[in-house]
Amino acid sequence: MITDTIANANSYSLGPAWDKAFAFLETINADTADGDYPIDGKSIFAIVMSYETKDPDQAKFEAHKKYADIQSTLVGAEGIAVVQTEGLNATTDYEEDRDVTFYNTTETIPTLVDVYPGSFAYLLPQDCHMPQLAVGAPQMIKKVVVKIALSELGL
Repeated sequence: MITDTIANANSYSLGPAWDKAFAFLETINADTADGDYPIDGKSIFAIVMSYETKDPDQAKFEAHKKYADIQSTLVGAEGIAVVQTEGLNATTDYEEDRDVTFYNTTETIPTLVDVYPGSFAYLLPQDCHMPQLAVGAPQMIKKVVVKIALSELGL
């Protein structure tokens, strides 16, 4: 997992796919409509969505096998809890079409990251994460998730 500001994204040498993802992030803002945005076919794409954040007992841990996530908010703040995927018990089978497996809440104390406009969290398959968490009181947020195929990152 990497957390930083979008302005510092060029500090990481993670290749052309990384550069394309952040070039896209610089083109969107709070007025960007919810929906799917192709960046480079099925290799890199983004999803913009709006929803109300939740308390931890209402959210789920999830992990992906084929894509890395770059998550940021465009409006409001969102908490993301992160634990290592290894050793966790899945509550669902892997859904290949959605590239997701959901997991039980863990007894391990997670790393907590607050993501806000201008910041990001970069999550890999080993980073089982629980997004949608309220920072303070639940609030409506707008966020973007850029999905990058691991093959594009050389992983």
